[in-house]
Amino acid sequence: VTKANVSSLLKSDPSLLKSILHELKETTPLTKLEKEVADQLEGELGSLSVPTVQSLKEQVRFIINRFKIYIERKGLWKLFYHRIEDESGEKIKHPLSEEHVQRAFYVVADLIAEKFNIEVLPEAETGVGTVDFKFIHLRTNVLVEVKLSTHRDIKHGFFTQLEEYIRSESPEHSFFLLVKLTNSDTSAMAADQRRLERLVKLHNNSSTNNKDLVVIDGTIRASASRSRN
Repeated sequence: VTKANVSSLLKSDPSLLKSILHELKETTPLTKLEKEVADQLEGELGSLSVPTVQSLKEQVRFIINRFKIYIERKGLWKLFYHRIEDESGEKIKHPLSEEHVQRAFYVVADLIAEKFNIEVLPEAETGVGTVDFKFIHLRTNVLVEVKLSTHRDIKHGFFTQLEEYIRSESPEHSFFLLVKLTNSDTSAMAADQRRLERLVKLHNNSSTNNKDLVVIDGTIRASASRSRN
C-alpha cells in the first residue's frame, strides 16, 4: 500500500480520518499524554463550528489558527518529542522529525476542511517540487509549507522554495508554518532562535503580500520541562 493509495482513499472519504483516530486509540498502546491529546482532538474537531467565510484563504487561515491553538494551548506539542520512561517516570528527550508535525496538521486540517467542503492534498506535486499541503476549492488553491525551527535553512524554505511553488501554482495565497521546537542541545536551540528572529525580521521588512509567515510555539512547557534531563 503506497502513500498515494492511502491519500486517495482519505480524500474520497475524509471522515475515515476520525475513524482512524478512534481505531488508533483502541488498538495502539498510547502513553497517557497521547491518549489525552487524541481524546481532546477527536471531541473538539467533531463538534467544531466553523465561521461563514467564502474566501479559501480565510478558510485555510482558520484551520491554521486552530492548529496553532491545539499546539500552544491544548497539549498537541507533546506528540512532537521523543520520550523515554525509567524508574523516575517519563522524560521528554529530543524533538521528532518534521513528518510528525505534518501528520498532525493533516489530521486537523482534513477534518476541518471537510466542514468547509474543501479538499486537502498532502505532498502535492507542483512541477518544481512537492509542497507539503495544497488546499483546493473549485479552481482556487492555497499552499501550505511546514518547517521546524530546528531546520537549518528556513530562510531558503520561505524565500526560495515556497516562491518556486507559488510561481508554478499561482495560488490565491500561501502560508509558511514554522513550528518552534525545543532543541535538546542548548547551543543549537540558541542558533535556532537566531535563525527564527532573522527570518521574522526579513519577512516584516519585505514587500510581499502573497504569503504569510505563521510561527507556532511547540516548545516544551514548564510542567514537562521539570521531568526532562
